[in-house]
Amino acid sequence: MYAGTGFDGNSFHNAGVYRDNLRASWPVNRGKVGKYYKSGWSAPVEDAMTKFPVLKRISREKEYGAAGSRQGVIVIDGKLHESEWAGLDRKRAMLVDEVNSTGLKTDVRMSAWLQYDTENLYIGVESLPGKKEETAKGFSLLFHEIAVEGGMGTGTSWWQEGVPTSPLYIFTGRVDGRFEVHNIFNAPADVIKKFQTRIEYKSFVIDREIGHWTAEWKMPLALLGINPEKLDRTRFNIGTGGKDGWFSWVATGSSGWRVDVAGVLKFVK
Repeated sequence: MYAGTGFDGNSFHNAGVYRDNLRASWPVNRGKVGKYYKSGWSAPVEDAMTKFPVLKRISREKEYGAAGSRQGVIVIDGKLHESEWAGLDRKRAMLVDEVNSTGLKTDVRMSAWLQYDTENLYIGVESLPGKKEETAKGFSLLFHEIAVEGGMGTGTSWWQEGVPTSPLYIFTGRVDGRFEVHNIFNAPADVIKKFQTRIEYKSFVIDREIGHWTAEWKMPLALLGINPEKLDRTRFNIGTGGKDGWFSWVATGSSGWRVDVAGVLKFVK
């Protein structure tokens, strides 16, 4: 009873949810809110946190230096030219040659070259020939996946605290020239749309029978929240799949995008 008014306020001593046989779940399921949930909203904290169980590193941390001055003008047409990509020197390539589940070395499944300038990150990818009998049946399904750790800043308030990385951006490039921006952390819809409209991606088939193809990416650094003048390195991984498993630059033993146990992309000045 509040003094002077006669108002009998509610007691909060027993307020809140409680265990009951009529309750649909216990503990309470705090997932997305049914038909009232909008895809542009950020996800509940539990959603992202559960995607990052503690992992034991199964591969050494590798570092790749992305050249800060492009060798020449990169035309995003899917074709890798020596004048664009450091002479296509294999010794300067990022090699996808680890079985992702174990960290064991295998044949090189993919090579990548990375460069940047003041505005964009450029990635050239060469998917190397596989087994002819397998490639012929599933050529149209060939793809690679890229994971880049972005920077924190304006527009990243949707990223949740407590996870072991800054905002993660995950992309799939397909042999047919399509690319996808994966929104597994429920970034706002406008963030994803900017990537979809401003990224440039092209692929080029060299030999369909043996699954030999190349691709080029042009990603705006501003969208990734990366300023190489202030951030000299970030975490990164790239991988590709086949009938005989998933292969990565740095094996994680889990999802390829778990860059907290993957490699480092260094912006060489």
